[in-house]
Amino acid sequence: MIAGLPVVLALVAFTFAYAGPEESTPTESTKTDKTRAALDTWLARIPEAETGKVVSVDDESVLKIFQDERFYVIRFMRYPRAQLVPPPLRLETLIRVQPDGSVQPLVDLDELKNFLHAELPTVRNLTVAREVALATLRLAEEYYQDGFYAFDVPENSVSVIREPGQVVASATAVVTRGGRGQVTTKLSFGPSGRVDKIAINGKVRPDVRLR
Repeated sequence: MIAGLPVVLALVAFTFAYAGPEESTPTESTKTDKTRAALDTWLARIPEAETGKVVSVDDESVLKIFQDERFYVIRFMRYPRAQLVPPPLRLETLIRVQPDGSVQPLVDLDELKNFLHAELPTVRNLTVAREVALATLRLAEEYYQDGFYAFDVPENSVSVIREPGQVVASATAVVTRGGRGQVTTKLSFGPSGRVDKIAINGKVRPDVRLR
């Protein structure tokens, strides 16, 4: 939890090379329409993909950090019996759609981490580091989701601290419906503002599901 004078001083003293993304503009819905159309075209080339449900990842932190991109999840039924899923998809697949219409499925946490290492912006202040941690957490939730869980991020679970030579930002999402458990992300940023390390951990247990 961020509290106390030392942290206030750290907020003033520590700066990165990126001031943070601009606020969203009225063109956001247009961007979403275009990326959704690109995703639909991509899915149309995969036999049986139409049996999955597509959900947009509409999250404030994700939209701030990845302004020109959109993320979707295609989810196939797990209960009462898991569907057969056409490759390259999984039962739940996080999908990145870029402004040019390129579609990239991020099928597991390793692929998500590789994407984040390559694409997270260089940040300039601790406020943006906090947003990066929250955006990472929101995307990571999808790898623990089965369509029934609801997650919440308690304010006191979000931490941004300055350590020698680095800033560490972390956040935790707690299951509030559909079961029990939590998902945690922790990111370390070096003096240049680039992310050095990304840790994602989680354990969730469902309540009774329809069988």
